[in-house]
Amino acid sequence: MVVSPAERETLLRQVHARVRRRVSAAEVRDAVDRVLGALPGASASPVADVVVVVSAMSTPDLASRFRAALAGRAQLTDTAVATEGRHTVMVARVSATDAVICRDVAAQLGASCSQRAAVA
Repeated sequence: MVVSPAERETLLRQVHARVRRRVSAAEVRDAVDRVLGALPGASASPVADVVVVVSAMSTPDLASRFRAALAGRAQLTDTAVATEGRHTVMVARVSATDAVICRDVAAQLGASCSQRAAVA
C-alpha cells in the first residue's frame, strides 16, 4: 500500500486531534510512520525526504557536534557545511520523521533548525 504525502498529513492531523492533550505531535508522527511502514507493500520509507538547515553563531564545530548527537538516532545524507565569519550552517537531507529529531538535537546544541521539502 502506498500512501501519498497528502494522505499521510491528513492521517497525522486526525490522529493528533484525537490524542492532542495526551501525546506530543512528534510521538504521533513517529507512531503513524511506523504503522505506515509496516503495511504490506509499503516502501521502507513511507515519507518524503526533507532538507534541514542547522545554523549557529560562534560554533565552528557545529557539524561534528550535530552528527555526534544524532548518532544512531537519525540518518543524514547529502550533507554540506559552510562557515562565514561567526556563522556556521549545515544542510542535510533526512527523512521527514528524522527532521523532528534534528530539530530537538539542534535546540539542545543551541542552534536553530528549519526544514524545506527536498528537491529530487
